[in-house]
Amino acid sequence: THFSIARTTAKTPRDFVEGMRLVKECLRIIWECQYKLNGDQRTSNLKFWALENPSTGFLKWFLGNPVFSYCQSEYGQSFTKRTALWGYFNLPKRPLLTSPLPVGSAIGKKFRPPNKMKSICPINFSKAFYEANP
Repeated sequence: THFSIARTTAKTPRDFVEGMRLVKECLRIIWECQYKLNGDQRTSNLKFWALENPSTGFLKWFLGNPVFSYCQSEYGQSFTKRTALWGYFNLPKRPLLTSPLPVGSAIGKKFRPPNKMKSICPINFSKAFYEANP
């Protein structure tokens, strides 16, 4: 939440040090797996790994540009939150839009989904990521 551009009315101020604490722990787990599995080999024994965060946030200041970025509406959601992925993985295929977005969800139009929907990964994206990274 400390990397979110929406963090404008939080009770505590933005704290990048605290935000990076979790990111560093995630990377530590990935590195530990690489050390234990990879040894001196030149290839990774991890099939893939990924970190996810909204693409409009500040995490890219620390991790650079994401490997993959998508809009949830590309995968059938009725809103347009952009999501970024950093890591080591095969890129998922982007679907062709075969039907228009539902009413109230046009690209560029403000649509506020319920809070619990904002962090749900679109099932069609999950399927595409799985198919690219079995």
